[in-house]
Amino acid sequence: MIELPESQVIAKQMKILEGKEISNVITQFSPHKFAFFTEANEPYSEKLVGKKIQSIRSYGGFIEWDFGEYQFTFSEGVTFYLLQPHDATPKKHQILISFTDGSALAATVRMYGMFFLFKKNGIC
Repeated sequence: MIELPESQVIAKQMKILEGKEISNVITQFSPHKFAFFTEANEPYSEKLVGKKIQSIRSYGGFIEWDFGEYQFTFSEGVTFYLLQPHDATPKKHQILISFTDGSALAATVRMYGMFFLFKKNGIC
C-alpha cells in the first residue's frame, strides 16, 4: 500500500505532467491478473485522448489525475516510469499514457494495482 507520505511525494513529482495533453492510452499490453481497471481497454483511450491533465494530487494512498470531466486514479502496487521521447518503452507494462510532446508515462503492477477512470459523479 502506498503510505500517505509516499503518495504525496509521487504526486509532487508528477506535477511536471500537469497541462500535458494525452495522445494515446494503451492498457493491458502485458496482461496481469491483479491489475484492475474500471473498463475494458478501448474506453480509456476514447475518453482521455485529447484531454489535458488539469491537476495531480494525492488522496490517502492514491494518486489522482483530474481532467475536468474525468478523474484517473492509481493505487498502491503501481510503479511509474516517465519516458522522454528518446527512451525505450518497458517491455512489460499494464498502462502506457503517451503525451502530444512525445513523452509518456508507463506503469507496471508489482503484486496488485488499480487504474480507475471515473466520471466526476460516478464510474464512467
